[in-house]
Amino acid sequence: MVTTPSQRLFLCYVPGLDRRRVDREHAPWIANQLAACPTARLSSVPSVELCSTIMTGAWPHEHGIWQAALCNQRPSRSLRQRFTDCLPDLVTTTGQCFIHQLTHSCDIPTLPPRRRREFELRRLKFRGRADTADLMAALGDHESLFRTLGSERATYQFTDRLRDRDSVLATACSGSQRLEVVQFHALDMMGHWYLKTDDEYRHFYGLIDDFVRRLYEKCSANGVTMVLLSDHGQERVTNTIDVRRCLRELDLPPDEYSYFVQAVSARFWFHTDRARQAIHDLVAGLPNGSGLTYRDFYEYGVRFPDAEYGELYFVPEPGTILFPDDFYHPLVNLFFGMKNWQERPRIRNRMHISSHGYLPQNDCEKGFMVVLNDRYSVTAPGMHLIDVAPSLLAMLGVEQPAAMTGANRFHRA
Repeated sequence: MVTTPSQRLFLCYVPGLDRRRVDREHAPWIANQLAACPTARLSSVPSVELCSTIMTGAWPHEHGIWQAALCNQRPSRSLRQRFTDCLPDLVTTTGQCFIHQLTHSCDIPTLPPRRRREFELRRLKFRGRADTADLMAALGDHESLFRTLGSERATYQFTDRLRDRDSVLATACSGSQRLEVVQFHALDMMGHWYLKTDDEYRHFYGLIDDFVRRLYEKCSANGVTMVLLSDHGQERVTNTIDVRRCLRELDLPPDEYSYFVQAVSARFWFHTDRARQAIHDLVAGLPNGSGLTYRDFYEYGVRFPDAEYGELYFVPEPGTILFPDDFYHPLVNLFFGMKNWQERPRIRNRMHISSHGYLPQNDCEKGFMVVLNDRYSVTAPGMHLIDVAPSLLAMLGVEQPAAMTGANRFHRA
C-alpha cells in the first residue's frame, strides 16, 4: 500500500500500440513520455485473451478465461442435432452466422455445431455489449479490480471505433470515480486489417498520439494521474499454415480427437492413442512453429493442472498464422467489413495482415505501462500482466485482494 496515494487515476489502455513504432516519427508525444516518466516493460502471455489477466491480477489458470475447454462428458445428440451434423459444415456455419446477427444467440457461429458442442467456450466478448461495466466486475472465476473498488468508484469503457476519440475526451474526468478505464481498441483492430504502409502507420499513430496527449492534458487539469498501457504490438503476416487441411489428410475418424484453431495457436485433445500419436507426429513436422504440451506453458505462467484446455498445442512463429481458423467465415468478413471502415479490407482480404498472441519472448508481444506523473518511480524495468491491477490499486492506496497474485511495480516518491 502506498503511503501517499493518488486520489484519482485514469487508465488509457491501447492494445496494439507497438512499442517499436512509438518514436518521434509516429508518436512523438508518447515517445517523449516513455523517456521521461516511470515506465515498465510489460511481458505478455501466449494468448489473444489478455484483458482478463490484466484486470484480475491473476493468471489464466486462475481466472479460467482461455478460449475453449473440452467438456467433461460428450452430450447425447437429439434427433435434430443428428440431422444437423449430417449437413456440410459450410451450410451449418452459414446458418449460424445469420442467426447470430439476428439474435446473438451462439458464440463463435463460425464453429460447426458438431464441434461447438464439444467445448465450453470461455471468452471475454465486448463487441455489441451494452453491459461492459457489469461484465468487468467478475471475469471468469475471479473478481476484478472493479469489484474490489466498487461500481461507484470505478468505471470501464470499451470502444473499437477511432472516431470515438472526441466522445471519450468529452466524458473523461467528468465524474467522481477514483478509477476510470478506457480500452481504446481501434488501433489493435486496424493493425489486424488496415495498416499496411508506413504512411498509414504514421497517420493513424499520429491520431492516437494526439488523442493521448489531449487526454493527459484534461486529466492534469482535473488533478487526475494518467496511466498509459499497451499489452502487445503486432507482427506483419508473411506466411500461413492450413492446420485443418493437414488434419483431414491424416484420415483419422473425427471422433478420435478434438481440436480448436485460432490464428496464432491450435490446440488438440485425444480420445485414442492412435490419434495422439498421429497428431503429435503431424505437429512435430509443421514448419514455422513449435509444438507444446500444456505443461510447457508453465514456463509462461499458465499452469493448468490438466489437459482441460488442450493437451497439445501448436504455436506458430511471429509472422505466421493458422488459416483458415475457427473464427473465419466469408459472411463474417463481409458483415464486419461493411459495418466498420476500419475493417473494410476484410471484404476482399480473407485473413489478418498483422497478428499477435505469439510466445511472450517475441518483440511483438512486449507491451509497456507508463505513469504520466514524475512523483512515481518504477521498482523494476519489467513487469507481467498480473502486476497491472495490483499496481493500480496501490496507487489508489487500496490493498490488493489475496486472490491477486501479481505485485505492485510502481511507488510514489
